[in-house]
Amino acid sequence: MVGQVTSLKPQALHLDTQCYDQYLINALRVLPGLEELYLGVVRPDGLGRVFFGALEAENGRGSHSLSTTYAFSLYPNLRTFGIRAITRFAIANATNTPFLHRMIETRQKVGAPVAEYQVLGREGHPG
Repeated sequence: MVGQVTSLKPQALHLDTQCYDQYLINALRVLPGLEELYLGVVRPDGLGRVFFGALEAENGRGSHSLSTTYAFSLYPNLRTFGIRAITRFAIANATNTPFLHRMIETRQKVGAPVAEYQVLGREGHPG
């Protein structure tokens, strides 16, 4: 149909990119079932609050006033997340981003943890 985008159904994506958070989020929305996501980026520390916020578990109210439910803007089934840094400087800074740690912690708290996350160097090896 004209004007409609069909959702793709892959479970894993390895993507090298250089773009702003919101552009990346918009592109990733057409892949709702991802369980594994590896991003190759020039500046992993450039992935900030907006990007990692979309991966966090968000607190919400269920239909009953006493129950709390959680929602995800992106990837409720995400289990593996990796960042492949292009430069040595980026590798050193990637693990220090508080937004990455917050995303991992919120998902852990609601029982939808990212079971594995990695920061990789240029050749795909841990930095």
